[in-house]
Amino acid sequence: MSSKVFGSGNRSEAESYCDEEHVLISIEPIDDYMLCYSPKCRDMFDHFQRVGHHPWQQDFVWQEMNSLQYQLVNNTSWDAAATSNCEIMMYAQKFKYRRED
Repeated sequence: MSSKVFGSGNRSEAESYCDEEHVLISIEPIDDYMLCYSPKCRDMFDHFQRVGHHPWQQDFVWQEMNSLQYQLVNNTSWDAAATSNCEIMMYAQKFKYRRED
């Protein structure tokens, strides 16, 4: 079972990934967590689709993430990330979630 998820602080962005097999949920970590997000990037996959350079090389990815001001934080910034309107990557051992309609 994966303990990593990605999501978005932007509901309409998250809804664009929903279909018959993928539903919209709200998640929140239980206990310790790590977040990685950028207040400048709504969707990392879309960003890298636009900039190209396939196959992606690690140094190029780091350069792009630095230019987009990605932040890695521990047990902090939950509200800032959740209201950022941007993609959020999160690691935690446990989550609580709620299905959205």
